[in-house]
Amino acid sequence: MKGATLKCKVDDSIDRFAIDAHTFRQLDLPSISYLQVYRIEINDRVWHGKLAEPVEGKQWGNVLLVSSALAEQFDVSRSSIATISVSNADRVASLKYKLCDNTKTPLPIVEGIEVHPDNICRLDGDTVKIITCDPGAGYITKETRLGNADPSNSHSKSKFRRLGQEFQQENAAGFDRLAGKNDVIEEVRNKVLLPFNNPDLATEHLGSPLNGVLIYGPEGVGKSTVVKATAEETNATILHVPAKGANDPEIVQGIYKKASSQKGKCIISVDPLDTIIPAQDRESTALAILQECLNNSQQNEQVITIAVARKPDQLPHSLLRAGRLEQIIEIPLPNRRQREELFRYFLRDIKAKSVIDYPLLADQTETYKGADIQKLSREAGTGVMIEANTSKGDAEITTEKILDFIKARCFP
Repeated sequence: MKGATLKCKVDDSIDRFAIDAHTFRQLDLPSISYLQVYRIEINDRVWHGKLAEPVEGKQWGNVLLVSSALAEQFDVSRSSIATISVSNADRVASLKYKLCDNTKTPLPIVEGIEVHPDNICRLDGDTVKIITCDPGAGYITKETRLGNADPSNSHSKSKFRRLGQEFQQENAAGFDRLAGKNDVIEEVRNKVLLPFNNPDLATEHLGSPLNGVLIYGPEGVGKSTVVKATAEETNATILHVPAKGANDPEIVQGIYKKASSQKGKCIISVDPLDTIIPAQDRESTALAILQECLNNSQQNEQVITIAVARKPDQLPHSLLRAGRLEQIIEIPLPNRRQREELFRYFLRDIKAKSVIDYPLLADQTETYKGADIQKLSREAGTGVMIEANTSKGDAEITTEKILDFIKARCFP
């Protein structure tokens, strides 16, 4: 369906807001993807989403299903025209709003809805006006951070929350700290949080609770940060296996014993695994100890081991068997879009003279990792701070100043 637009009456679809594969085939557009985000427009209202799983009690297959929270807002009749195309919109990372008075029934801020600055929307029963979006327009996701831009309101403008959550500080924990990693977050939710939070479901479909995870990728892409964020999302305690103590069975077994005695969930972090266990060293004492501990912890649904490494193909295959480090998640170098998100995140609190050209910065940093972009942002901020101190006046960051740092440093 790439590049194509599908128009059909709502009456032609299976349900008022459901467009299934049969409808696509009827209009000679059979090429649909379960990974692609699609754009649905009905009566000038726009929603973005993927093919959803079948609804219980219905006999049709996977569908594009608009959120039920939007049903009345779309003002649909049987003759309404639904226009469907591949979505090219950005996901909204964050937005700020102000409370306002409005007599019209505004569109609710829910997952998938398209928003722009100056839109009048409904949020938690309040009518609000969107002041800013980052990026400038796009659609709402579960990870979108919402903040009140009115400092006179009881919610400080320095506080944000994710959709459906209570307000939290700007430096909030959990997945909020993972800029430019939406794909990784989704994979962690499915491969780690789902079985860890639902051990009975994991046992039913996998044969046993989740026991171990391997997260791998180049140095500086944020592997350790993902482990910490995962623990915060599950309210789990983290216990670390020290590199210097990994050859001592008493130390490692003591860590696993302590994890089992915790009242809540616990994550045992083995970081970096490829330093603790040399490449393909099947005779390693640390390897034997870790495998024994993994075997003994298989039936403890409150404890999982998350190991961090650079290259999984250099690890002993025995570690990656089912029941040990069975789930494997890659964190690659950030792509252009992710680099843009990282710049937006790390420069969000730095005083800017004009609008920062984030796409240009992303274009100029093709080989940069998340740690590189964070370092560059702090160096640029330090430069502006020194300038402000020496000039005794206002100094603000600009795109040009950041580009100068990129040309001068070239540290990747």
